This record gives sequence, C-alpha cells and structure tokens, in this order.
Amino acid sequence: MLIKNGDHASTLKSFQDSPAIRKKLADIDPNIVEWQTDLVVSYWKIAQVQPEQQHALLSDALAILKKLDQDNKLDAEKKEWIAILKKELKK
Repeated sequence: MLIKNGDHASTLKSFQDSPAIRKKLADIDPNIVEWQTDLVVSYWKIAQVQPEQQHALLSDALAILKKLDQDNKLDAEKKEWIAILKKELKK
C-alpha cells in the first residue's frame, strides 16, 4: 500500500523494520523453520532495494538456509533458494 501511494521512504522503513522483528523471532526459537525462512525472505527483499548491503544480506540468508538444509529442515522449494542465492552472490 505504501508503494502504491508513492511513499517510498515509509516503504523502505517498513522493509528495514521487518528483518529486525523477524530476527528476534528467529533467535527466540531457531527450531521454527518458518521464522528462519521468513528472515531469509526479509533479507532478500531488502537486498533488492539496498544494493550496498546486498552481499552481506544475501550471505546471511544463505547461511540460514545452509544450516536448515544440514539439519534436513528444508522442503524441496526452499532448497532451491540456496542455488538462487549462490547465483546472486556471484554477480
């Protein structure tokens, strides 16, 4: 809605706040896969609008996914995210 209204500053602020909230949730219980993958999605979204932070954000997202994959907690769709992130990090 913020984007549709042309409020890009508030949109960016919303994107920036989201990972902090999701990180807190992910830290509370790392066994809840949904919270971990929600954090990955937040990192991805911010990386798309803040290229100066892209490498760090995508690296953090990849680390989360690799850990979940090692623990056999990723479904087939989310396993594909690993390859996508690796490809993006090579650019």
